[in-house]
Amino acid sequence: MSDHLNITLALAKQAYDELARLAPLTELERCEFGSGPKRERIAELLKKLNTGITSIQRTLSEHVTDSSEAPILSVPPAHRAFYNEVILRHGKSLQRAYFEIAGLSMLIDLLDDPTDDKPKPLMLNAISWGLERWNDMLEEDESFEWYERGFNIEGAQDLVAMPWFQPDEWSQNLKLLQPVLVDRSPQVMRDHVRYRLTEIYRAFAYGLWMAAIALSSLDFHAPLFG
Repeated sequence: MSDHLNITLALAKQAYDELARLAPLTELERCEFGSGPKRERIAELLKKLNTGITSIQRTLSEHVTDSSEAPILSVPPAHRAFYNEVILRHGKSLQRAYFEIAGLSMLIDLLDDPTDDKPKPLMLNAISWGLERWNDMLEEDESFEWYERGFNIEGAQDLVAMPWFQPDEWSQNLKLLQPVLVDRSPQVMRDHVRYRLTEIYRAFAYGLWMAAIALSSLDFHAPLFG
């Protein structure tokens, strides 16, 4: 994952550096793209940047959702600086500029985070309906047989029916999380810091806001790296 991320960051940085020489960010935000060959080249570079930013964000999110390791990734200092100073600060502005120059302005609203609205319980409904249908299809002795095989269907139904079981909200929270990028091996970071970061991310994902805040109160006077 780190190799793919580094390659994508390098290509995105290369495209951005050329783009910055053609048009300042303020002009791109005002959709002032010029004309002729300059406009065509800006369109090409914005397309590359949009693809790169999307890929970078997806890779970072996958590290949080698919890995059991601490949410930390190591990248070269130049890539870390580019991510923090350009992608985090101006990524959405660059993607909006791409949609505008490509005639896809109707898609700009997709860049907004849907965090203000509570997600529809699509996953919850799918899990609940699947378990209910499975249980309804079984005879009483069959239900016991499945239990003996390691499937507690009724217990799963009881769990899904609990008010705090909210997989759609957990999924939405996870999409907001990205790993911490460092310019050295994550293994150099002290164990207690990596463990604390993992717990903070889990608390945030499950909507345990007070726990996430409490865990975030690290003692910054203590060294983070060993």
